[in-house]
Amino acid sequence: MNIEEVRKYFPVVDELIYLDHAGVAPLSTRVVGAVEGFLQRACEGGGIFTQEFDQEVERVRDQAACLIGAHPDEIAFAKNTSEALSWVAAGLNWFPEDKVIINDLEFPSNIYPWMNLKEIGVELKIISASDGRITPEMIESQLDPRTRLVALSSVQYQNGFRANLEKIGKICRERGILFCVDGIQSVGAIPLDVRDEKIDFLAADGHKWMLAPEGVAIFYCRRENLELLKPVSVGWKSVVKPREFDRIDFTLRSDAARFEGGSLNIIGIFALGSALDLLIEIGIEAIYERILTLTNYIYQEATEREIPVLSPWGKGERSGIVSLKVPDPKFVHRKLLTEKIVTAVRGNALRLSPHFYNSQAEIQQFFETLEKLTTRK
Repeated sequence: MNIEEVRKYFPVVDELIYLDHAGVAPLSTRVVGAVEGFLQRACEGGGIFTQEFDQEVERVRDQAACLIGAHPDEIAFAKNTSEALSWVAAGLNWFPEDKVIINDLEFPSNIYPWMNLKEIGVELKIISASDGRITPEMIESQLDPRTRLVALSSVQYQNGFRANLEKIGKICRERGILFCVDGIQSVGAIPLDVRDEKIDFLAADGHKWMLAPEGVAIFYCRRENLELLKPVSVGWKSVVKPREFDRIDFTLRSDAARFEGGSLNIIGIFALGSALDLLIEIGIEAIYERILTLTNYIYQEATEREIPVLSPWGKGERSGIVSLKVPDPKFVHRKLLTEKIVTAVRGNALRLSPHFYNSQAEIQQFFETLEKLTTRK
């Protein structure tokens, strides 16, 4: 990976030190070019390019499937992670006293859809994390014959803890329990294979590690589960022959696109496609190694400066997120912004989340600025 060449795709580096890809990521010039290309075609001909646009949608579906080890017919496009997770929560045929297991580290998107099932008698079991971790053993200890589904983030948004999806997926599959993963903090940054990790459903918005705009997400539904999940909303594109407008035949598609319903966010999908092209060209393994190099550097610098690192740091636990314990993190966050350094505050800690195009020099500058700000304060 030629970092200097790659950085040319991200003009943000000329103005900011951007360390908040776990929030909303900057766009590359390639993504901007893809959007401009779509707009130009739409301006020139509108609907006459529908077939061309549809072909691009299917190409991006292929790319999304490639990224997570799925088949294209298992991928649907959603507006965001919340919508996709809600498709699972609202689409399954629940029975009274079914149980869903989550944990207390989850982002609200992976809590509220399951809480919403209370009125139909579904019990929500919330596991308490231990030292910022949710282990396979902790989940396994809570399983019983009533457990229908385990919902878990691949990476926790506050402290960056990376779950052992492969072991948890195996436990769930052996017991006939559905495994639903919020992948927004890993897809695009960490290698993931839905087959190897025995994931039944996965949702991930594009605006974080995939480096795409907000408003477009990928949803994976394991082929064997398609008939388990009733589409929450249906429309003209949910059926097998969507363009035969004068022929009413309510036969649902046999693939995950049945969940899409109507017209898609085509401009967002064009942008997502360009973003995924870059990730796949570089290679997710190479991207992850680069991210680990940067987060290791953050850890080393923080340790040398006696700044506590709150992120779990064991083997297999690291991700692109590092949380630091600093005095008054909200004040520090605001002051860093005035120095053109973008971070975030989560869980009363300063959260850093570099991507592959960030540099060690930027991280060094972050720590030097942090030291000045905290000393001045």
